[in-house]
Amino acid sequence: MKLLRVFQLLGVSLLLIGAVAACSDDDDDGDEGEPAATTAPAASSGDSVSVEAKDFSFDPTSFTVAAGEEVTVTLNNTGNAGHTLTVYTDEEYSDPVDGAETSVNAGETGEFKATFEGGEYYFRCEVHPSQMTGTLEAE
Repeated sequence: MKLLRVFQLLGVSLLLIGAVAACSDDDDDGDEGEPAATTAPAASSGDSVSVEAKDFSFDPTSFTVAAGEEVTVTLNNTGNAGHTLTVYTDEEYSDPVDGAETSVNAGETGEFKATFEGGEYYFRCEVHPSQMTGTLEAE
């Protein structure tokens, strides 16, 4: 019976932690801390993917596309600063994928079309390279 009570208390504690995290400060006060990682699938429609850039984060930070098929990647900048989205073949960001990049000012939308062979790719914002990164999986 005591073990059941411990599990109940643990469950309530986890729910409270989740509620506090969900209600955390989300205003635009210029904080440049590490954004929370988002791994939800990007909004997609067939052969297209949509990524949001806002302040100092991408949403989502990872997504999957069909290997060997052309995909349109759209970058929606809903923040107040300019951003880019550039895709690389390596984690060191030294080998960019030809044509897999776009640059947008605040409030604008940009896109590119590219075909990715199977594997993992890495993307980042060239304006905020240490804060805005993510992965793209082609399968």
